[in-house]
Amino acid sequence: MTSQKIIDVAVVGGGIIGIASALALQATGRSVVLIDRSEPGGGCSAGNAGVIATSFVLPLASVAHILAAPRMLLSATGPLSMPLQHTGHYASWMYRFARAATPKRRLHAIALLKLLNGRALVAWRDLLGPGLAAQFLREKGMLDIIRADRPTKKLWAHAEALASEGIALDRLSPDEVADLEPSLTRRISAGVLHRDVAHVTNPLDLSRALVTRFRTGGGEVLQRDVSTVAPEGDAVAIRCADDRILAGKALIAAGWWSRQLVEPLGLACPLRAERGYHVMLPGNADLLGRPVSFHEESFLATPMWGGLRLAGTVELAPPSAKPDWRRADMLPDLAEAYLPPLDREGSLRWMGSRPSFADSLPAIGIVPAAPNILYAFGHQHLGLTQAAVTAEYIRELIAGSAPANIENFSLARFGRASARAFADQELAA
Repeated sequence: MTSQKIIDVAVVGGGIIGIASALALQATGRSVVLIDRSEPGGGCSAGNAGVIATSFVLPLASVAHILAAPRMLLSATGPLSMPLQHTGHYASWMYRFARAATPKRRLHAIALLKLLNGRALVAWRDLLGPGLAAQFLREKGMLDIIRADRPTKKLWAHAEALASEGIALDRLSPDEVADLEPSLTRRISAGVLHRDVAHVTNPLDLSRALVTRFRTGGGEVLQRDVSTVAPEGDAVAIRCADDRILAGKALIAAGWWSRQLVEPLGLACPLRAERGYHVMLPGNADLLGRPVSFHEESFLATPMWGGLRLAGTVELAPPSAKPDWRRADMLPDLAEAYLPPLDREGSLRWMGSRPSFADSLPAIGIVPAAPNILYAFGHQHLGLTQAAVTAEYIRELIAGSAPANIENFSLARFGRASARAFADQELAA
């Protein structure tokens, strides 16, 4: 693409947020180009648990998690881990996390997560249309379970907290769980069915199908490493290593790498990476019929095309840090406390960096100093869940309207970028 051609919108970032937004904008008749350094749909968009987690409206920041953190952080194979060498990088993020756990801020975040997640599944149906929805979307709910030798108090307390926020749940006895998932017979003490949760048959295949639709509709996909996004006259210049793309408007939706693009525009972006791991077990594709959350261990098992995916846990480490594959290798062992022995032949491991803000909310908005530049990133564990509804927000913003409560997702909540922004070693990583 030459610099003389000005397209309507350039979407920088080919993860599920960027793909969904590009499609939503294309549907309004605009010319759209999707730019990513590699194949669209990779990274966390390919490696997530595949769950449209509409019931996940309780922020990670809570007093209970803060009190449990020291014990968890000491275990390299617990639900939460932070290697000691990275504590400096995460000190300010952890401080914000603690502040986000105060009652007023937590209630504020819950209300906003309910706003996004409450429309998430409807937005996905709208974006996919009947054909792709039938192919990729499965609406069977999600089970949250606890082991037969463990007390049910925490599970019931979590269910009560969700029910108080209007989440549709069913409390289930072990026999009722076994009726839904026979492979779990006699291995659990109780379960909760999250009725309005859905899952996709494979996140990467879903992204590829959406990109195919985008291309069929006239959209262009460019493989470029974007260095800057900046206003240039009445347009926006997207500068790459050996190219310069002009657009009427631009959307920064590059996940973790969005930070280096928005901070030069005067916005503070205290983004950090929450690394997650998964194991794909090809020989166990038919073991479960819906996602199962192992409540105490904090990970999920999701049936997909090509196998059973075990995914989850949180590791606070920058993207460039060496993977700790123990965090993936432990997942089949933990799952076998609930399931029959798993077929591990041909298993595949994966690690990716979720872009996360300490308040558990994404960044969606317009750059004040450059109104032709928008951003949408930082969805932490809920990128797949919130992709379609985020695309609706972006479509409204570009059309000149203001979606409900959009100001609460703005990066303005963090103030302005400091002069030391790029001195942060984690960003360089």
